[in-house]
Amino acid sequence: MTRYSMIAFAVAAVACGKDAAPSRADRGPPAAGDIAKKPCDYLARADAEAALELALPGTTETETTGECIYHSAEFYGVTFAVGTWEGVTQSANSGGQNHPATPVTGIGDEALRQGSHLYVRKGDRGLAVALNGPAVDANQDTAIARARVLALKILPKM
Repeated sequence: MTRYSMIAFAVAAVACGKDAAPSRADRGPPAAGDIAKKPCDYLARADAEAALELALPGTTETETTGECIYHSAEFYGVTFAVGTWEGVTQSANSGGQNHPATPVTGIGDEALRQGSHLYVRKGDRGLAVALNGPAVDANQDTAIARARVLALKILPKM
């Protein structure tokens, strides 16, 4: 399994089954001015490309799992998913990572780092961000720093 597919698998687990982002029907009627967002509405492609220092012309968006992947033909990319915090922490604990989850301060209501994956809570919602590319693969700290920048762009939209 390639690193890209492992990241996609781990992040997809964020919102599978009962942990999926609530559908519009599950959340009740929209509030005034509330428009249901598609996963890729949370982050601009240009921001993902800046984080990886690569063009990411491909998009894979899965509304049922709340997942968006901006990617290149070489399988580099930025993967993120928005779902429940319960789903995010389950992904962090069962995503096949070889690293224990450790707390991260200064972002969201709570955040965890696991290897080069960042998981952030805002209220009862959660966000998972993973980057894969030459500018970040060699250094997990660089990947987390850039994932943090992207998470800060996504959080206000949650």
